[in-house]
Amino acid sequence: MAGRFVSGDYCISDGLLWKYTGQDSDIIIPEGVREIAEYAFLGKTFLRSVAFPRGLVSIGRRCFEGCTGLTAIHLPDSVSLIGESAFSNCSGLRSAKLPAGLNVIESCVFKGCSSLTEIRIPDNVRAIEAGASADCSSLEMVYISG
Repeated sequence: MAGRFVSGDYCISDGLLWKYTGQDSDIIIPEGVREIAEYAFLGKTFLRSVAFPRGLVSIGRRCFEGCTGLTAIHLPDSVSLIGESAFSNCSGLRSAKLPAGLNVIESCVFKGCSSLTEIRIPDNVRAIEAGASADCSSLEMVYISG
């Protein structure tokens, strides 16, 4: 398909990271990536940390589902869409800081993140859909800030 290329372990097309093929536990998503496709990191249990690029706009549904080694996420403020179940069943995830550009927290985004103790939500979020933090049995603090 025209426009698709592989750069190291990243399959990227026109600013869309559509697949990660590597085995690194700590990764840096390349600058210029504006979207991460649904299922791009699905089930990568070895993944421990992800550095997201400035200018990232969206994370597809079920993108990081089952990445049980992830311990924290800190998304750039440019992100305006986090798809349904994007971080579901990330049982090692302990904290999440959501971006200022986010308006809606979609359903099941953190479902089954049993180690999640805190979520930081920007004050411009207007809706939190059903089940966004379902089965987050360790959740102690939800911060809403400007």
